[in-house]
Amino acid sequence: MTATKTITDFANELIEAIKTIIPDMDDAEFQVQQVKKPGNLTLTGIIIRVKNLPIAPCYYIDEEYTKHLNGAPIADIASRVATAMKSSAAPASDIDISLITDFDKAKSYIIPRLIDIRPGKNDGYLKDRVCNPIAGTQIGIIYDLDIPSTQAEMTVGVTNTLLDMWQLTTDELHELAIQNGSKIRPVYFSDMFSMLNDLDPLPFPEAEPDATMFVLTSKNKTHGASVILYPETIEMLHTRFPKGFWLLPSSTHDWIIVHKSVGDPDMLKEMVMTINAAEVLPADQLADEVFTMDSAGNLIVAMDSTVIE
Repeated sequence: MTATKTITDFANELIEAIKTIIPDMDDAEFQVQQVKKPGNLTLTGIIIRVKNLPIAPCYYIDEEYTKHLNGAPIADIASRVATAMKSSAAPASDIDISLITDFDKAKSYIIPRLIDIRPGKNDGYLKDRVCNPIAGTQIGIIYDLDIPSTQAEMTVGVTNTLLDMWQLTTDELHELAIQNGSKIRPVYFSDMFSMLNDLDPLPFPEAEPDATMFVLTSKNKTHGASVILYPETIEMLHTRFPKGFWLLPSSTHDWIIVHKSVGDPDMLKEMVMTINAAEVLPADQLADEVFTMDSAGNLIVAMDSTVIE
């Protein structure tokens, strides 16, 4: 191995090694591709198109490339990747591609997701994604298809191309996503202690406990910040916190909520920025602001608001 070997050279060498491990891959089409991910992260993937499989899995090899540069033999890496390919073949064959292409089937699986749209944060990832900015903020709403499968979870990003295929407007897309989101990824609301100790979530919306810090996310804890868009969430928050509350964007997966009396926005914003910089991966960061919310569910940057209606 030479120090000048590029990740593309490594990918091509890896592909040839995989073909010797899985002989029936001779008819498969391999493609090395640079893939934009959240946080303006670019990963290198090997896409495999296999006859009779409705989707083409992508295997990211950046970590394996680093291991190889540090001395890991190509044969060992190829063995691991080949095993992953075999294990994904069944879930891939189980997916009905019409759940993506046929709008009448796809419409029940559209869900929303929040993302940071500040310049330089997710530009490449958002290039062809349908994205609705939330007015007055630097947070956007993007949309996924949560594809059902008997063997694996799969999400597909809703692109402008897909939206055109469906002949759908962005407003219609958004309305469907909110309706589906509360069913597919329902709200999870709890005090921080119960969350950290894996206790049952708080009754919803029963009497509020004495805790002053709360977690708002989805039941599966994945991209749960989007639950802030649900009508039932908006109603619950104003019912629980009649004297007002601050919304702290912990990540794209959850919000931290505190009583308005807990701290001033400047102090809370500094805390959010510090945690984002030190503890949250760029791909998971949502905002460096603190928010309030009016009775209609509109997010308001806290420094721009003195009263919650």
